[in-house]
Amino acid sequence: MKITGKKEIVKAALTSNPKTRDSDFMLIAFIWWQELPEEAKKSKSVRAFFVRLSKGDFSNPESIRRARQLIQAQEESLRGETYKHRVDSEEKSVRQEIIQDKFNL
Repeated sequence: MKITGKKEIVKAALTSNPKTRDSDFMLIAFIWWQELPEEAKKSKSVRAFFVRLSKGDFSNPESIRRARQLIQAQEESLRGETYKHRVDSEEKSVRQEIIQDKFNL
């Protein structure tokens, strides 16, 4: 889902549940809970997980993402296939731009 769709969901959460305004963990738990199938919501272990998530008992997902990004920037061997494809695609695009600019001068 694009960010515009997420913005609507986040705004609805912030509007309907004031606790989500002060805690990213509460906001994430609130949104994920809404996305969860009704059958899964009946599980005690699922409910316990969401309670812990809303309290901030787990690592911040954004911190995990940033750490991964830094590590992969420094250590090429830990980069995934998506990174390699994106870099290859960007390199080809830049090369094509350079060639076009060179011949259009």
